[in-house]
Amino acid sequence: MFPLRLRDERYGLAIVLVFIVSRVIFTLKGGSFLATPLFFAKQYLDPLLLENDLLKSLLYFHSQPPLFNFFLGAILKVSPIPAISYEILFKTAGILIPLLFYGILTSLGINSLVSLMATIIFMLNPTLILYENLLYYTHVVALFVLLSIFFLLYWSIKKRLIYLFLFWTSLLCLGMIRSLFHPVFFSDNSCYSVPVLTTCR
Repeated sequence: MFPLRLRDERYGLAIVLVFIVSRVIFTLKGGSFLATPLFFAKQYLDPLLLENDLLKSLLYFHSQPPLFNFFLGAILKVSPIPAISYEILFKTAGILIPLLFYGILTSLGINSLVSLMATIIFMLNPTLILYENLLYYTHVVALFVLLSIFFLLYWSIKKRLIYLFLFWTSLLCLGMIRSLFHPVFFSDNSCYSVPVLTTCR
């Protein structure tokens, strides 16, 4: 058990190092984070409203779930340089996504080395790098999808309620970010998956 854990830690470190090197190369080649969707994306409230009248604006903005706009507005309120703050948070999500991907694969019983190779290929996908550097909710949605899968798998293995709570919290965040993730989808999916996982373990 200890050698397996040590190997996973080393592979996790390798994932982090590959992430850092690849993103440094991306930056040196002229890539940069784009916060410009904040000013024209139809899913977002006007930046003036986000910064100066956030809660009331969210109350009357019925066409979109509120969580991502709340995130945008909170950063505008507290950060002196919002674009850099957005970039730091998106880069943090960027490193969490491949680590979660690796954790999910190994939790499913896939060989650690195979999981590492698959994670590196996934992490170097140009589309992933694109959305990691674009102020749009797609990257955040991907993070919460992986979080929900990760916590559900860990709950099925360890049977600790904290993982089930984090699973439901991740689903709640998904539903509060993008309307595609309707509560009916979550309830139907959970009614099927939770009993199956409980029976199988």
